[in-house]
Amino acid sequence: MLTTALKRLGTTTALLLGIAGGLVSSAFAITPDVRLPEWHALAVRVTEWNPAKGEVAVESELRGCGMPLTELSAELHWPEPVRPLGSARQSAPSLDAGKTWAVRHVAAGVAVPFDGWLELEVAARPDARALRKKLEAIATYTPAMRRVMNAEVDAIAAPIPVGRSLPFYADKNIAVFMPKSLLFTPMACLGERALHLWVPEIASPAALAGAIGKLRASLGTAGGPLVLGDAVKAVDEAMTAAGDAVEVACGSGNPPFLVPLNVFREAMSLNRAVLAAANERGSAIALARLDRLVRQSPPGFATPFGWANLAVLQAEAGLVARARDSFAKALELIPAWPLVRGWRDGLETKK
Repeated sequence: MLTTALKRLGTTTALLLGIAGGLVSSAFAITPDVRLPEWHALAVRVTEWNPAKGEVAVESELRGCGMPLTELSAELHWPEPVRPLGSARQSAPSLDAGKTWAVRHVAAGVAVPFDGWLELEVAARPDARALRKKLEAIATYTPAMRRVMNAEVDAIAAPIPVGRSLPFYADKNIAVFMPKSLLFTPMACLGERALHLWVPEIASPAALAGAIGKLRASLGTAGGPLVLGDAVKAVDEAMTAAGDAVEVACGSGNPPFLVPLNVFREAMSLNRAVLAAANERGSAIALARLDRLVRQSPPGFATPFGWANLAVLQAEAGLVARARDSFAKALELIPAWPLVRGWRDGLETKK
């Protein structure tokens, strides 16, 4: 089960990995300066979610980076009263180099909203010969370093833990490995659908917290584009005066975590482009600007919400085929998204 230490790790490490857009583990570290070559990659995502039944499916994929693995095992730990369906612990004797070991974890009894942590326990043993070969290819290692590393390889007598502590959020609309405080939420209705925006609770700086609060209030009223424009401008001005990072509140008594200012800016840029396209409905220029932003921005936690917003606006503009494609891209990144899947399926019935 999760420990306090793992939860602290989650707020500093797992969340930053989520912000960066991936849940891929690093190589097994030996010291801060010298480490074994990359020998594995671990990816995890929620693939199915039935909020009515509280049933969820999670897939983990372990791959050996240029080497075979042996003695593989995986188990996903859930807090009570959630219960695993089927065998909780799965194993495999070996995995060929370049192949992927996919494990499906299914559970029931997830009550919504769920905003907590799961522990994925994964272990595997890398091939010693392949590790030594990779060590020899690292030109920056001195002979002394190589001796230390080879000794570490010789000492690997059991599978190495490579699991992860995972922030997990689920409600009637979505299930994802992301804390609630990082979610773009559907808060601006557009016809029978809604636009997802990120308007988090800011712990500091105070000026930015006030500006975000003003934006939230504007979104909650029937004010025109001018009022909303003033709120967006206030956020832009507050970001200019901010430092290198923004403290985002986690809620439920948890300490805030830092979001790098450049990442925060990217998310706010998406907000701005989405709201501009919504306020200038019918403007091909505003829609093209959002399309370009979503396609060209580095992958991150905002990316799937960008595709979903683009699809909603394309559907409103009558660009049904483009909207289907954009919804599909959003669902590739967050498969367990009943709300968006329903919107996509609704377009399918209109063929």
